[in-house]
Amino acid sequence: MRRGVRYGECQKNHAANMGGFALDGCREFMASGEDGTSALRCAACGCHRNFHGRELDNEETNNLKDKEMASENATAVILSGGSFEEMRQRIWECLKDPEITRFSFHGWEGVGRSVFLRQVIDELSKQAKSHDEEEDEEEDEEGRSDTLYQIVWVRAPRSVGEVRTRVSRVIPQNEDYLNLGVKTLYNIPNQKILLILDDLRQSIDLDRIGFNSWESIVWPGSKVVITSHSKQIWSEMKSNVNIEGSWEGLSEDEAWDLLRAEATDIANSLATSNIDIGGDALMQCYTYLFLFLDGGPSNEISAFWKTERLIGTFESWERMAHLSLLSMLQNRAMILGLDTGFIHVSKSIVSKVVPILNRQGRCLVRHGLELEEAPKVDEWEKDNLKRISLACSRITVLGQVGRPPNVPQLSTLILFINPLLQEVSDDFFYNMQGLRVLDLSLTGIKSLPSSLSTLTNLRLLALSYCPNLETLPIHLLHSLQNLEALLLQKSPFPKLTQLSLDMMQHLYLLDMSGASNLTQLSLRGCRSFEMLFPPKDLEILDLSSTKISEFDYFGFWHMTRLRRLDLLDTKHLNVVPWHKIHRLPQTLNWDHCSIHSLAEEIHTNQGYCISVSDDEIFESLSEDSKLWKIYFRKFRFSVVSCDQRQQQQPKDTKYPFERTHFIYRGIYEAKTKYFTQSPEVIRSYDRCLEIGSTNDVPYSIRGVLYHTEFLSLCGNNSIIRLSQLGVENMDSLIECRLEKCLNMQHLVTSTGKITRNVVALSRIEILLIFDLTNLKSLCRGTLGRGSFDCLKHMCLEHCHRLSTLFSSSVCLEKLEKLEIKFCYKLESLFEEAVEGQDVFPQLKELYLLKLPKLECICNGNLPALEKLKAHGCQLLQKLPLPTATGNKLNTVVISGRQEWKRNLKWEEQLINQGVKLKVPRAFKV
Repeated sequence: MRRGVRYGECQKNHAANMGGFALDGCREFMASGEDGTSALRCAACGCHRNFHGRELDNEETNNLKDKEMASENATAVILSGGSFEEMRQRIWECLKDPEITRFSFHGWEGVGRSVFLRQVIDELSKQAKSHDEEEDEEEDEEGRSDTLYQIVWVRAPRSVGEVRTRVSRVIPQNEDYLNLGVKTLYNIPNQKILLILDDLRQSIDLDRIGFNSWESIVWPGSKVVITSHSKQIWSEMKSNVNIEGSWEGLSEDEAWDLLRAEATDIANSLATSNIDIGGDALMQCYTYLFLFLDGGPSNEISAFWKTERLIGTFESWERMAHLSLLSMLQNRAMILGLDTGFIHVSKSIVSKVVPILNRQGRCLVRHGLELEEAPKVDEWEKDNLKRISLACSRITVLGQVGRPPNVPQLSTLILFINPLLQEVSDDFFYNMQGLRVLDLSLTGIKSLPSSLSTLTNLRLLALSYCPNLETLPIHLLHSLQNLEALLLQKSPFPKLTQLSLDMMQHLYLLDMSGASNLTQLSLRGCRSFEMLFPPKDLEILDLSSTKISEFDYFGFWHMTRLRRLDLLDTKHLNVVPWHKIHRLPQTLNWDHCSIHSLAEEIHTNQGYCISVSDDEIFESLSEDSKLWKIYFRKFRFSVVSCDQRQQQQPKDTKYPFERTHFIYRGIYEAKTKYFTQSPEVIRSYDRCLEIGSTNDVPYSIRGVLYHTEFLSLCGNNSIIRLSQLGVENMDSLIECRLEKCLNMQHLVTSTGKITRNVVALSRIEILLIFDLTNLKSLCRGTLGRGSFDCLKHMCLEHCHRLSTLFSSSVCLEKLEKLEIKFCYKLESLFEEAVEGQDVFPQLKELYLLKLPKLECICNGNLPALEKLKAHGCQLLQKLPLPTATGNKLNTVVISGRQEWKRNLKWEEQLINQGVKLKVPRAFKV
């Protein structure tokens, strides 16, 4: 036993098997031998040393470690190592030493701290398993050796409670051990716990975990191991020993294996989020950083990875970016800070990795050497090189003397940060047909060589921070038909005012953020295009027929001078942060499905035209958005699926009976002048909304509906009643047209306690309903006073299940025209008997067609009636005609068949009151 530590009272519960609690009375541990297992057994009681509470003897503390453990403010011992074997030995020493209760492991400058420790702990677990298989019952009671532990591994713990929960799982009671009584604690079988706080990002109070009590009383010999990227956390956690490794002590193979293990571990973490990139692919992404000095620009590196096919599709990269892959690499200390916009890598790691790349990876990496001349041609052509990096040099000319390099297999050329490079010979790229990535960023070049046009396989061209480039040769760019990423960040191009990259089918990324004089940019027809970084002074932008999916990918509201934005045929654009948008261009042509401008097809006086296929696009556009007052004072919004729009006729007319597919078209063509009076002037509206088929009830459209004057709802089978969209959102509605909504049963229901007496559609003037084959009634329940208060014209057609229109509570005081056609089950207009002069005081025109079950319109009379046309209403025998008032006679023109005329029942007071019966010639038998 080491000096400074004594083992006191034996705390083994000898009555645990009987459910009781009893100690043997031994007051101090005395070893029964000098070495071996006998040194760990008490001569007095025969119990293992772990059952005796450990105590510090401050008077005899001469050992450095004992001094540090006795003083909370003491600095921990630092154990350094180099090779894997040296570091493994350091960890094993700490695990075996009973005087060390907690220690920290930092890996190699932070790298490998988790993966290497896991390898050591796995060895420990295998040893424990082997020990369990070999020991008998007597040995099991006597305790375990110094390196046998119950392992509790907590990854990146965020709270004390999380750690306590994980520790509680290893005790038989499976509950929070701090809530157990002392007697119950002593009944827990003896076991040493190895608590590993892995990747600790904030210090945790071990006293609140209960470590100090259960380590000395319940589970003596337990330890805490801490891994963290922050040395400050080591200090705060008061580790007895800190273990650090040195890259200089690693062989190149060990360094490579360590980095590969980290990459594989990161890939496994991503796999839990269904991102399958693989450890080898991630290792390639990581080693690619070494082509740049300090790892390259952080905001562009993903484009390099993608075009080199080191990662999968752009969508999968976005998911990785969401999880912040670079942050994961930084947390593993594989890269350093990202604060300057560049990825920094430790020089110790660079010194190990670059020689391996040059020797094994078909690479020539000579960055940071401040070369004044490019390598000779024979150096370019040797070893079948795949990648060459001459970054951070002082090269002035490329290819001026002798023939250009013949390297058709070369795929990557990095000339990043060569500020003195001003000229590249015209023929320099002639023999580089396999080149896929070319980086000329932060160079002083004044023009692009003509041989660039021969790079037909080029996928990425980087010309960022090139202050001497005045313009871009458009013909040269269009020759690069396989180009996927064009990086021109912070390059001013003073002579470039217009740029058209139309029909570049593979281009997905363009960064033009520094083009100070560029005013017009067109990417029409770039079917793969997804992300744009535009200049802030852009005036005209065309992104039609692209794959752009989020407005955040080009942030047009930051372009203060943008006058026109074309987003035609943009099916993938489904996310709109309306809450972020504080300004709109003067002209916004946005159509998910069409390549034609909507402005040519509508009559809304040049308002904003947006046609989309998903109502969720408007989810964040609230009714109180400032955009309504500033920009959306006039609009036409359309939510119609692309499939539905393709099925529609090119030029649908305002009324269904004028359409070519209408089944009764022949009848109407012959008799429309007798039955239907088309309005002389088609009313136009400033704020229009069209809704087509949707997968669910389009609740996201409520903010738009609140400001809508004209609503067209056609072919939507998700809505059962119009009031699902909220009658409170329809206060601005003046005209509503409903067509082919096959599941709609009612317009408004008011049956619940909350919705009873609700005021519905108080401003609506025109209500047109066609082909609602399941409509049962317009209103169900009791509506509040003021409902349908402004309704002037109502038309219902082909509502085959309609049995009644309104409840008796509705009074249509301003209704002037009522048309009801082909409603074969309609029996009455109101649920209960009503007086015509009360409910229809202003009704002037009444048109009834094919209503075989209609018996009564209403009781009383219709004082303002002027025209009544009926056909196919055999049971209708009594008409609510107006009565004479004083000496004034009312003239009513009535149209119908002779048979119907003969069956009419006339009131005596109507005789000789100016009532005229007119039978159209077309209806005569």
